[in-house]
Amino acid sequence: MSADPVQDLQVEEARLEALRRYEILDTPREPAFDDVARLASSICSTPVALITFVDENRQWFKSKVGLDVTETAREVSFCATNITSEDMLIVEDASLDPRFRDNPLVTGSPFIRFYAGAPLLTPDGHRIGALCVIDRVPRKLDENQLDGLSILAKQVVKTLELRRNLGVAESARKALAAEIDEHIKIDESRQLADSFMRSTLDSLQDNIAIINPDGDIVHANDAWLDCAKNCRPPNLISGAETGTNYLKLSERAANAGSTAAAQLADAIRTIFAAESSGTISLEYACPGDNDTCWFASQLSAFGTAAGRFAVISHRDISERVAAHKQTKDLNKSLEHRVQRRTKDLENAYANLHSSEQQLRSLFENASVGIVVGKSNGDIIRFNDAFLTFSGEPLKTSGGQNLLDLVHKADRISFAQQLQKLAEGVIPGFEMEARNRKSRHPGEAWRHFSVTAVHGPDGAVAQIFALVQDLRETKESELQRNMVFDRSVDMLVIADLSGRFLVPNRACTRILGYSSDELCEINYFDIAHEEDIDHAREILTALGKGEDVQLLDVRMRTRDGEYRDIVWNAVPWTDGDLFLGVGRDVTSIRAAERVLREQDTMMRRAEQMAQIGSWQYALENKTVRCSDGLNSIFRRDIDSEPMQLDKLIAYVVEEDREKLQSSISIVAKDFVPRQTQIRVRRPDNTVRNVQTSIDVVRNSAGEVYGIIGACLDITDINQTVERLRHSENQLRALGRRLEKIREDERANISREIHDELGQMLTALKFDLTLLSGDITDNEKLGRGANDFGAALQSMATLVDSTIMSVRNIATQLRPEGLDAFGLVPAIQWHADEFSRRTKIACEVKAPAREPKLTEDVRIALFRITQEAMTNIARHANASFIDVTVADLGEIIELTVTDDGRGVEFDELASTKSLGVMGMRERATMVGGTFEISGKRDRGTTVRVRLPIATTLAERHLAGRASA
Repeated sequence: MSADPVQDLQVEEARLEALRRYEILDTPREPAFDDVARLASSICSTPVALITFVDENRQWFKSKVGLDVTETAREVSFCATNITSEDMLIVEDASLDPRFRDNPLVTGSPFIRFYAGAPLLTPDGHRIGALCVIDRVPRKLDENQLDGLSILAKQVVKTLELRRNLGVAESARKALAAEIDEHIKIDESRQLADSFMRSTLDSLQDNIAIINPDGDIVHANDAWLDCAKNCRPPNLISGAETGTNYLKLSERAANAGSTAAAQLADAIRTIFAAESSGTISLEYACPGDNDTCWFASQLSAFGTAAGRFAVISHRDISERVAAHKQTKDLNKSLEHRVQRRTKDLENAYANLHSSEQQLRSLFENASVGIVVGKSNGDIIRFNDAFLTFSGEPLKTSGGQNLLDLVHKADRISFAQQLQKLAEGVIPGFEMEARNRKSRHPGEAWRHFSVTAVHGPDGAVAQIFALVQDLRETKESELQRNMVFDRSVDMLVIADLSGRFLVPNRACTRILGYSSDELCEINYFDIAHEEDIDHAREILTALGKGEDVQLLDVRMRTRDGEYRDIVWNAVPWTDGDLFLGVGRDVTSIRAAERVLREQDTMMRRAEQMAQIGSWQYALENKTVRCSDGLNSIFRRDIDSEPMQLDKLIAYVVEEDREKLQSSISIVAKDFVPRQTQIRVRRPDNTVRNVQTSIDVVRNSAGEVYGIIGACLDITDINQTVERLRHSENQLRALGRRLEKIREDERANISREIHDELGQMLTALKFDLTLLSGDITDNEKLGRGANDFGAALQSMATLVDSTIMSVRNIATQLRPEGLDAFGLVPAIQWHADEFSRRTKIACEVKAPAREPKLTEDVRIALFRITQEAMTNIARHANASFIDVTVADLGEIIELTVTDDGRGVEFDELASTKSLGVMGMRERATMVGGTFEISGKRDRGTTVRVRLPIATTLAERHLAGRASA
């Protein structure tokens, strides 16, 4: 969708018009489309395949496989989204896609999970529908399946074009017959039209005549003839009756001095000299009985070169000219009035200037600061008194705003009041605000009294402000508040009911409430319920004049979190108030809790992860064990220090020396070490334990002990063995599925080539014969050319379809792979790849190709395809080198490009399905796969496969080479 809804509507109307031109909607099923749908379902291995056309409010299915309905609403259609995209729409899992997860076709029948659709793009660029495949489970399509789906979508459009051209040919035949009947009717209509034209011209009030190329009047309407008889020259009509040569009459009038007649004569010669039907207009004046009359003349041509005529008309426009003159006189009168009004305004301005001089004297000599400004606060003028304490280098030329002089802390509230004043909400306002700068120490407070000055229309035109200095009053108050507000501890003045009156900045920072919010709530509203009773006792003590020290209270912040606060409080001097000093000790209390929880968590973690630990002290030669060792050894190991020999006794006898040796090495060399030992439980079962050993150092870096961490890996080893067995089974299944897929591709390729190819070739022969018969048929007359052109278009479409069928069959299974071997197939693919991508390819191979099994040939060919596809997509390369080398019992395939290359880190972390597929193909036939590259120096894919994949084949290959 574009940003212009009108353009979107025009594009949609054009698309719907293109769809209707094919006359395909609500037509019966046709084998040509059904075959494509079945082929798409087979290629993509999906249960559902559809050929859809998206109408204005619905999606209609021309052909369907695996679905019973014939249409769906457009608003829930996947294909309606598809036609808005430039490329193919692929939805691997609709339940996860935010565009479709709530779609009723996903949440209900037919429970769509996977969708892939190629848009049906007409030759004139309209997307009228889609060829799509659907599955009820999430999945992906490989590159060949996507290419096949795209080619089949193009085939659907070609079939539509062929179907429409057949209709065009039939329409041409019918049109030829209708043309013969039309010629008969034309002669009858021509006489009727001539009569109608004459009567129509006679009914018009304009003076109209028709002249031939010689200038003769061949027809004139009644108005013209009446004017020609009764009007006197020079109105260019007098005396011009039917049969008169109007060109000569105009030339005579021109020679007599009529400029309009000269222009009209030139126009007549020009319009007959040029083979166009242009129009020439002019206006001219002529004397009347009482006043000058005005006429408008217009000359235009019609007809063909064989019979060309001109129409000339003269219309009386005297009334229009008179109206124009009246308008001109009125404009002149209005201009005079404006000049007089301007003079009056100049006099009023002189009086205003005198009043302004008096006001300026009062303005300059005032003892308070005065500022005149615009309604938005822009300063227009100010007096000397304002400049003495403003602290700003103000410019009398303007460019500064009253808000610029106000401290940023007061600027928002000042701006809000100023906005209300400018909008007429309030007549004026008073407030205290600080200057942005001051010549004196501390902040300079000012009292502003601002009033609106209204203009003639009642709107606020200017503002008038009186400014007084409050610096001395505010300085003492500021110093007292600075100490209170900048304290890092919480300071608050509250009453004995627990209501906050004056909290400092630390209170708002720690509790998260604003100062106003704290003043609206009570101390007991945010104190923890378990601490409230004790807090009430403290307030009672404060009411008796007692001091309070180290009151530990949990208080809830604005975010709902509780903070640990230690309070000290003393009675305040004014009435029933007190001053509280609080310190946030939340982090200290949290650290204490963490230390307790970490010990518990460590014990629980060892039990859950089947991990235990021990620590050997070098000084007293004793070992201390964790509770986790009990879960591994299934023994009641004493948590008190014990001798190392007692711990080693739990190890299987054959592994005791290994553990003792590892401990000795770590104690001597101070390097970590790992070893795997077996321990025997009381029930005589043996567990495999991975032991990591390292030294323990104090804060000075000195070694004072050895620590060991034991992990029970018995279950992990068993799981790894099961996964290895499962992997082997999956790889065997993959080889079987790949064999089935290749066989199916070969069968489909053969069916497309043999069946569709033969049928299309037969159709091409029939079209050629039919074209020859039409050319020889004289009865068709001029219609033969149109019908022959339609047949030629059909033949072109058939040729294109034959080429598409060959490409589909070749992509599914190259004929050369089975008929000529691996190297010719790779060479064919490289040539096709270069033709499509414009990337140069060179194939190097031994003169004699070794005898390869079918599995090896297919694997090498498919790996070559995938590697070159990846290069085209990602490498930005200009050259590809493909090398096949016979290394005895091994055949090596190398694909190298000169593209952007990849680094080792990218190769190690890549999750590309293409790379995984190539590696798996090589593994399934007993080979190896490597990929390497350097940034900006290209990438190399190297595959090595055994020439004989079984022992028997290798034996036979050895005997043959001998």
